[in-house]
Amino acid sequence: MASVEKATHSYVFLYQQNRLFTCCSGSALQDTGVLEFSEKLDLLTETSFSKSEEFSGTVYKIRHDDKGIRITFIKALAGNLTVKDNIFYPYREKSITEKINEFRIYNAEQYQTKDTICAGDLFAVT
Repeated sequence: MASVEKATHSYVFLYQQNRLFTCCSGSALQDTGVLEFSEKLDLLTETSFSKSEEFSGTVYKIRHDDKGIRITFIKALAGNLTVKDNIFYPYREKSITEKINEFRIYNAEQYQTKDTICAGDLFAVT
């Protein structure tokens, strides 16, 4: 068993260094090979997000809904946030402060609201 764990650790290390690449076949439209791909990807990837640090995240998309409300999509990298917290970001040599009204977790066009977001979450704010 130790050799399997050692090999898995080596694969994860090589994958993180972009020296190992997965090769899978299947069809998402026909639901063939999707589960197997997800299992292999889960085996080869590791994440380490710190929930105890100050919040930081990366904005990866900004949209407006049909009512004109701005929706900002963020990947949380560290820390956590709750609704009504203030977030700060730089803009043209100034620091802008905005209050979070709502967290949304999207699945296609549908979403669910949450009160708290933790490091590692993909979410949208309004």
